[in-house]
Amino acid sequence: MQMFFLFCSMPFTGVLDHVVVGVFVADWRDGYFYLTDANKLWWELLGTAPHPLPDRLDQVVNSEGLLRACHNCHDSQTAVTHHWICHDREFNVTLTPNGTQIVGTCQETLSIKPLLIDFLTKYPDGMIVLDPQGIVQFVNPAAEELFDRSAPEIVGQEFGLPLVQGEHTEIEILRRSGEITPAEMRVIQGGEFKTYIIADLRDARLTQVASQQLLRREEELFTLLTAVKKGITLGPTIGDFALFNPAMEAFTGYSQEEANHNPAFLERLYPDREERERLLAGIAQLRYQGETWEDEVKIRCADGTIKYVAISVSLLFYRGNPTYLSSYTDITARKAAESQLYYQIERERLMGGITLRIQRELDIDSILHTTVDEVRRLLQTERVVIFQFLTDWSGKFVVESVVPPWDSVISKQVYDHCFHEKYVQLYVEGRVHTIDDIYSASIRDCHRDLLLQFQVRSNLVVPIVISGNLWGLLIAHHCSEPRHWQSFEVNLLQEIASHVAVALQQSILLQTVQELNSHLEAEVAERTAQLEESLVQLEQSLSKEKELSELKSHFVSMASHEFRTPLATIQAASDALLHYSEQMTPQQREERLHKIQIEVKRMTDLLEDILSISKVESGTRKLQLAPIDLCQMCRDIIGEVGVFAGSHHHLRLDCRCPIGVLWLDSKLMRQVLINVLSNAIKYSPQGGNITVSLYQQEQQIIIEIQDQGIGIPVKDQERIFDAFYRAQNVGSISGTGLGLSIAKSSVELQGGSLTLSSQEGIGTIVTITLPIREGR
Repeated sequence: MQMFFLFCSMPFTGVLDHVVVGVFVADWRDGYFYLTDANKLWWELLGTAPHPLPDRLDQVVNSEGLLRACHNCHDSQTAVTHHWICHDREFNVTLTPNGTQIVGTCQETLSIKPLLIDFLTKYPDGMIVLDPQGIVQFVNPAAEELFDRSAPEIVGQEFGLPLVQGEHTEIEILRRSGEITPAEMRVIQGGEFKTYIIADLRDARLTQVASQQLLRREEELFTLLTAVKKGITLGPTIGDFALFNPAMEAFTGYSQEEANHNPAFLERLYPDREERERLLAGIAQLRYQGETWEDEVKIRCADGTIKYVAISVSLLFYRGNPTYLSSYTDITARKAAESQLYYQIERERLMGGITLRIQRELDIDSILHTTVDEVRRLLQTERVVIFQFLTDWSGKFVVESVVPPWDSVISKQVYDHCFHEKYVQLYVEGRVHTIDDIYSASIRDCHRDLLLQFQVRSNLVVPIVISGNLWGLLIAHHCSEPRHWQSFEVNLLQEIASHVAVALQQSILLQTVQELNSHLEAEVAERTAQLEESLVQLEQSLSKEKELSELKSHFVSMASHEFRTPLATIQAASDALLHYSEQMTPQQREERLHKIQIEVKRMTDLLEDILSISKVESGTRKLQLAPIDLCQMCRDIIGEVGVFAGSHHHLRLDCRCPIGVLWLDSKLMRQVLINVLSNAIKYSPQGGNITVSLYQQEQQIIIEIQDQGIGIPVKDQERIFDAFYRAQNVGSISGTGLGLSIAKSSVELQGGSLTLSSQEGIGTIVTITLPIREGR
């Protein structure tokens, strides 16, 4: 190391390029180490091109450990040794201080894989591992016995003989006893390992005996491998086989002679280029890692069939040369089962997705487009279409999923001259039509010509039947080649077609309900116009301002506000039909339509009774008491307004009322509950909780309706029950200001009370107190 100090005061680039270790000089100044000089081997070990110098060491070397070692060396002015790992290579670095400078020497350390050491330890020949400088790094027990010396006596010594890759020579070994033993030496590894050399030593006196034993062992091994039921190959490379056992020949259909004499056998056996390249890369790693390499690949047999195999390749030394022992296990059946399982999982995912979209979405085009995309991807085919029949049994493709380069057929009009009405009944009864190949199928020429027009080579056709009528067809087109459709693929398409039928039926129902709503809206508009005309006539006939104001209050109250509640119920029932029709029985669907009719009648009753309802505030309204189940009424109303609220709010009923039947005015109570609940929903954010609680307190029934809405400012709470009055924080939320006024008057008419407590931004609690009546 003293030699290096002589060069620290002068540039030595070029002088030390012949030194067999990497050398660098770093100078400490301005708080950093600056690299001032380095030889070529240093840059090679670093794995980078030489930098213009001087340069900061921390910008050249990305190693906190090495930089810390440099600081320790500089601060202590003593030599420091550091173990450095750079780019998966290991180095021993010795740092020597010289004032403000540090001289570093870097030498790569030898690292032998544990599996290789284990292999060499068990190998019967004497095995010696040396570094590129010829220094012994490892000897196995057989070499210790051959030299008559222990490993510590040999390791670290210079071997003393030049070693050339592939060299086979005879040497003499001087044993401890002074005996000279002739030996055969072969350098069986060298440049391929790059970092070390392996020499194989064998006692020449035992060569003949060992050769005979080895031949017998080889014969036994070959006999054993020949009898194994797995496919087994043995050879220095893929395509140069010393063994290609009968099981391998039967499995692949190739003989050993065919495999060895076909230059393109590797490409023939492994048709997938990506798998073939992965195989070669994995085998190449065996020379450096000494581990077994395993993978699952496809092979092509002599008859052209494709099979899946699990391949396991191990590197061993056969007759002193590296040789690959490979085993092949047929896993085609397992792969088929995995594929079947994959299809089953994807099928369940697809079905679940379609069902969810049908329940949540109203856009039939979006549902159908997503469905054909998913089906085409799952079946791995080129085109999936939905075909709709017209009244003359012609039709057109209305939805499509297709991949290039195949043509789009969307919106194309089709008239199949071969299609007759006799096929309609067959399709209605569930007929499925499959064609594996149009050129070999028993079909009429007109049918074949029609399919050729759309580039179809193979297809699968299932009917879409709605309410016993043939609506259309769900069709999978395979265009590139013939295809046999599996039974699970047929079943999948049939199930998809049934879901498509549900979605189409729901769309038809939606259209019907929308038409019904439009009709109702027109009728309401007409009746409202009539009422407005009546209002104008009444205003003209009234002479007193007070009477006109009171008439307006009651009249507008019922005309403009109370129509909304029945309309909301109609909307809720129609939404239930739209969103949950497929989950309903026919009876449940009829009940929802019946509910719509009831609410239409209720609107008519409201219009007819509008003048009589105004008697509530005037005191002339007569109670119509009847026994009612208040809990059930709350449950029904929550169901109706809950459907109207959809998934935007969470409504909950907590009924702890021990009295089952109460004598109340059913019409007024219904009006009160709907008004208060509607306000709670209207003024609550999406996702808010609304709770309706019923309980008994002495001789009274308490109903509390609590929301998490915008609340009512304190300054507005005194007037909140005034007709037409609305709080200042309602913003753009629509309303008339009549709901609470009518609700309070209706409760008080029944001998009860209605109060509220509210905090702005937190929510409101409306409390309804009703007396318990024994009877009428």
